[in-house]
Amino acid sequence: MMTAQQLDRIRQESMDHFGFGPRAMARIKVCTRCGTMSPSDRRFCRACGKRLPRDTLFQLYKSRHKSCPACETVVATAARYCPQCGTALTPGQGAAR
Repeated sequence: MMTAQQLDRIRQESMDHFGFGPRAMARIKVCTRCGTMSPSDRRFCRACGKRLPRDTLFQLYKSRHKSCPACETVVATAARYCPQCGTALTPGQGAAR
C-alpha cells in the first residue's frame, strides 16, 4: 500500500507533467494585452512586446482566493483547516485581497 507521501508525490508529478497545479502556474506569466503565456523569467511578451506583469499566474490566482498561510494551498472560503498541511485557519486568515 502506498503512503500519503508517495501519493502526493505522484499527484504533484502528474500535475507538473500535464501543466496543472501551483508549481506549473508559478512558472507562467500571462500578457495583459494579448493573453499569451510566457515563462515567469521573461519580462516582455514574445507575441506583442508588452511588458509582462510582475506576478505569475499562481500569484494572481492566490491574490483572488483564500490560501493557507503555512503552505500556500488555495482553500475553500469556508475552510477551517488546510486540506494539504492541516493548519488551522481562522476566519479571514489567508483571505483574498
